[in-house]
Amino acid sequence: MLYALKKAEILRGKHSFDNVFKHGRVIETTYVRGLLSIMSKSSDTPKSIIVVGFATQRGLLNAVERNRLKRLMRESYRLNKNMLLRSVEMSQRNANLVFMYAPKIEVSFNAITFASIENDLKTILSIM
Repeated sequence: MLYALKKAEILRGKHSFDNVFKHGRVIETTYVRGLLSIMSKSSDTPKSIIVVGFATQRGLLNAVERNRLKRLMRESYRLNKNMLLRSVEMSQRNANLVFMYAPKIEVSFNAITFASIENDLKTILSIM
C-alpha cells in the first residue's frame, strides 16, 4: 500500500469546500469533525477518486497552532486512508471529504497529540 498523499487527492477551492459543507454527511468525534460528500463517478475518470481537505476554525487558535493541527490531520489521514479507499472503490463512486478541527471539549493546545487526532480520524474513517 502506497501511503503518499498526492496533489491530485487534495481538495482545493472555496466552491469545493462549500459543496462538501452544504451537502456532506457529518461525523463528529472529540477533536475532529468529518464531512463526507459522495458523488456518482463521471465517465471520464477511470477509477474511484477520494479528494480530501483539511480545515480549522480561524478565530480559535493562532496561525502556528492551526497549521500544526492541519499537519497532524494530514499525516494521520495519509497513514490510514486505505480504510476508506476500499469502501469507495467497491461503491464505484467518487468522494469529497473534509476533516475539520472542531473540539467538543475545552482543552489546551499542548494537550492535543498525534495519537488523539489519529484515533479520531480512524473512528471517522471506519464509520464512513
